[in-house]
This record gives sequence, structure tokens and C-alpha cells, in this order.
Amino acid sequence: GDDTKTFRASTASPYKFSHRFMYAISGREGLEGKDEFEIVDALSALSGVAVPQAVEEIRHAAVRHNRECSVDDMKNEAKDILGIS
Repeated sequence: GDDTKTFRASTASPYKFSHRFMYAISGREGLEGKDEFEIVDALSALSGVAVPQAVEEIRHAAVRHNRECSVDDMKNEAKDILGIS
């Protein structure tokens, strides 16, 4: 087999996928009872990496859309939101 050590770098922020990163690091215990922002904060505490400003900005942003629809109705719902007939 190939025992070459490999490091992969990516432009994807762990904070964009905080739930998956926390699960990979801590398993279910790292997620239990936490909302998305609590997971972000826990990830920051574990990694020592500050939460990106863009994530901080949405923490207190107003909810602009709170509609729900079935998968089959997504196209029509998006058109309605955008004002497209």
C-alpha cells in the first residue's frame, strides 16, 4: 500500500459546515442539545479559530423568509418569492 502522508487544503470553511465538522471531531456528544450557533461557538473554542465575521453577522440577522413547502412545490415557491410568474 501507499503510506504517503497527505494533507488536503480546501477553501470551504468549517464554519459553513459546522455540524459536520463538529460531528467528525466530537461525535454525537459534540452536537447533543446544541443549535447551529452553539455548535459554531464550540468549534471555535476547540479549534482556537475565530468565528468568521460573515457568520457573526447572520447570528442576529432578521429572518427574511420563513416559508415552508414540499419538494414538489419548491419551484413555484421560489418563483413567488422572486415575483416571477
